[in-house]
Amino acid sequence: MANCLGDADSKGTRMSRKLFLVASTVVATMPLLAVAQTSPEMNGTLSFSTTVTNGDAQKSKQTAFNFVSDIVFSERFSLGLDVDYGRVNPSGTDAPNATLNRIQLEPTLSFGNGSYVGAYYQYASGAISIFSVGLESAGVFAGYDADKWAVEGYAGRTSMDLSFGGGDMSASNIGLTAFVRPTDSLEIFGHAAQANLRDDAGKIKIFAMGAQYDFDSGLMGYVAAETVDFGDIFGGTGSQVAFGFGYDLAKWTPNMRGTVTFEVARNHFEGGMNNNAVTIGWLIPIGGAKSTPLSSVARTARGGTRAPFVAGVGSLGLLGTLNPS
Repeated sequence: MANCLGDADSKGTRMSRKLFLVASTVVATMPLLAVAQTSPEMNGTLSFSTTVTNGDAQKSKQTAFNFVSDIVFSERFSLGLDVDYGRVNPSGTDAPNATLNRIQLEPTLSFGNGSYVGAYYQYASGAISIFSVGLESAGVFAGYDADKWAVEGYAGRTSMDLSFGGGDMSASNIGLTAFVRPTDSLEIFGHAAQANLRDDAGKIKIFAMGAQYDFDSGLMGYVAAETVDFGDIFGGTGSQVAFGFGYDLAKWTPNMRGTVTFEVARNHFEGGMNNNAVTIGWLIPIGGAKSTPLSSVARTARGGTRAPFVAGVGSLGLLGTLNPS
């Protein structure tokens, strides 16, 4: 057990260093990307956010860094790069901190008719007190974007390295995401996924949906809801409903860049744990990317995180709910 914990801690430390190195490199090279006239080009979003959670038994504060990007090498080929870091700090209690790290790579091949195919590799690690888990996921995906609507599906596998003596676990994953865009300002989206654990050990199911509307004044509003069913594996069902809005600072003054966001959410976890969460964020677009909330269940509803367990626990609002009180 001690060796297992030591290995898990070492992996978590190495992963944190890698995440910070990648994030620092990206931030440092942003000015060069902005003025570069040759390919590759980068489209993406940086997000910094703070969430205050007021629960039935405790309060907590969460800080998060999220980076989602596509590095476009040509009309046919691009490479997706995601980096996430979140930390939950309970206030005024002896409860432990919770952390989550994630990095994902997605090489994608696009065709001229709106269809595309690709593969993904993702590593995520989370820790609460002496409990830690590392999740390595890989798979393939394919989709079609017809402008007014879009659909994408993926299939893959996740291997889980548990630190509490349970050994390794693995699961096969499948997921589907759909978008409808009735107008240039309105987007409606939904995501469903399921993980089947090896040896009939159980299933993890996730369903999320949401909508975003962009006003000409620079305001945008969104709503999203998510349900994660962990079955008997991790203690039942968790859910969240979130409402938020954002304002493009460039509409106020051209010298300001980015979108400030404000979100309120209600979390519920089976067994009676409930809390309210308020999130303030700052989204910085890169290239031609659209500003969408990243530290929100709205991201899960867009299919932004593959593998149901990672998408469920990794929805940073739910991470506070799962933190023991």
